[in-house]
Amino acid sequence: MPVTEDQHKRGANGNLRSGPQMRREYEELAERIAGDVPGLALDWGCGWGQVSNLLLDRAVSVRSFDYRSDARVPGQEPLEPFPEIDYDFSSDPVALPIRTPS
Repeated sequence: MPVTEDQHKRGANGNLRSGPQMRREYEELAERIAGDVPGLALDWGCGWGQVSNLLLDRAVSVRSFDYRSDARVPGQEPLEPFPEIDYDFSSDPVALPIRTPS
């Protein structure tokens, strides 16, 4: 089966799920995490912040982090779609915005 122009732009193995289907999956994920009653959740690879927002809506303390290849130094700024949520970013894709116990 030939790859369409849209598939080529997204990558041939691009995510084919619909927005509503993904929203439901994010909601189910947030419900499961909230049910575990974590002290702090790390949304590593937070992207646009949908999961961070859903976790906060469920009273989960969350720290958001995303990789930014253009970041010269690590930093923090508001997420564009959710300006009330600050996220940490770094050009190091495995950097964590929290200190780990020694």
